[in-house]
Amino acid sequence: MNWYRAKTILIFLFLFADLFLLVNIIGSTRKQTSIAPEIITSTVHVLKNHGIEINTDLISQKIISPTYAEADNVITDYDEFAKLFLGDSVSKNDVLIYESAAGTMKFDGDSFNYTGKLESGTAISDEKSAQDFASKFLKEKGFDLSDSVTDIKKNPNGMDVTFTNTVKSLPVFNSVVAISISNDNVISVSGVWFNVTSAKGQDSNVKTVTSALIDFISSASSAPTQITGISLGYIVPESNFYHKASSLVPVWEIKEANGKIHYPNARIVE
Repeated sequence: MNWYRAKTILIFLFLFADLFLLVNIIGSTRKQTSIAPEIITSTVHVLKNHGIEINTDLISQKIISPTYAEADNVITDYDEFAKLFLGDSVSKNDVLIYESAAGTMKFDGDSFNYTGKLESGTAISDEKSAQDFASKFLKEKGFDLSDSVTDIKKNPNGMDVTFTNTVKSLPVFNSVVAISISNDNVISVSGVWFNVTSAKGQDSNVKTVTSALIDFISSASSAPTQITGISLGYIVPESNFYHKASSLVPVWEIKEANGKIHYPNARIVE
C-alpha cells in the first residue's frame, strides 16, 4: 500500500472537512451582530493550512450591514466638464483629450486627468490651507465632499490632497480624487468621483469578514502569502466604462503583502 499517497489524501480530506464545517458555522452567524472569537480562530487556522497568513487583529468581530446606495457621476458631459478646468476656449485633439492654455484634460470611462497650471489665488502654506482650498476648488466644480475622508501629504513643491468618498463611514474604494498644489498653482487633478444621491436601508445579505476570507482562498496568490488588510466598502463596477449613474456594490477589500488588492463581491448569491 502507498502510505505516502494515503497520508496525502487524508490530509486533504481533513482540510476539506474543516473548511466545510467552518463555512456552515459562518453561515449561522449572518443574523448576529458579532462573530464569535472561536470562529475567527478557526478561520485563521484554515487560512494557515492553505498557506495564507493573517494577524487576528485585522479581523473585526463586529458584523456590519452596509447601506443600499445610488450615486451620480460628477461628469455629466465630457465637453462641459473639461471647460470647468480649461475654460471655454478649449480644443478637442482627440475623442477624449481636451486642451487649452490652462492645460490638458483626458478622460477614460469614469476617470479624468487634468494637468496644467491653474492659479489658486490662495497662499497654500500648510495642510489646513491646502485642504480648505482643495475642498472649495472641487465643490465649485460639482464635487459633493460632505461625506469624504481626506489624506494630505507634502510634495517637494507643495501639497497633495486626496479625497475618498464614503457612505455611512464605509469607503467607496474607486471614488477617489487627488489634487496636487505646487507654488500656489493647481498642477493636477485626477480620479473618479460619484456623488451619492440615495443611501437607504440596510443590506443584511452580505458576507461576514470570516466568510469573505474563506472565499479568498481560491483567488489568493500562490502560497505562501500574507493578508495585510481587509475592510468592507463599495465600488463603482467597471469604472473603465462611463456610467452616468450607478448602484454602489458592497465589496471586501483584501490586501496582500505583495501589493495585490482584491475586491470580491460582498453580497451573498442565493
